[in-house]
Amino acid sequence: MHLDVYELVRDDHDSLDGTLRALLQRGASDDALRALLGVLRHALAVHVEAEAAVLRLLVANVRGPRVVHMLAAQTRAEHIDQLIAVDDLARVQPGSSEWYELIGALRGHIRDHSRHAELASSTFRYHVPFGIQSLLTARYAHAREQARAARMHPTDSSN
Repeated sequence: MHLDVYELVRDDHDSLDGTLRALLQRGASDDALRALLGVLRHALAVHVEAEAAVLRLLVANVRGPRVVHMLAAQTRAEHIDQLIAVDDLARVQPGSSEWYELIGALRGHIRDHSRHAELASSTFRYHVPFGIQSLLTARYAHAREQARAARMHPTDSSN
């Protein structure tokens, strides 16, 4: 089965939504919620890094139309908002009413982002040559694996 970059992105979005659903479940301990928040933070960072690598490649290789570049910029802005929301969430008491309010809002933002990505995929499929789409798929998969590995084995910055 041939996966394309849009399916890889969709898989990441589905995984993020699953983690957010788990974070919305009432009755979990503070430690369990903090652990799930760590999973969310890691998964979102990996996704953002992989998608950023793809967007850089896309913008560098597709000269037109303007809508492709606008969609790339919109995706970057949405990712910044999501990362800020996760940072805000880390400052809130797990299980509090504010916690659940912020999780619900973040889930809404990520679901909107996922819908935007689905709509954008049609535009990209139409305007981006198949050869470049294949490069985007390979770049996304590679960047995602690199980001995962970097987070599992951080480099020693003391050297």
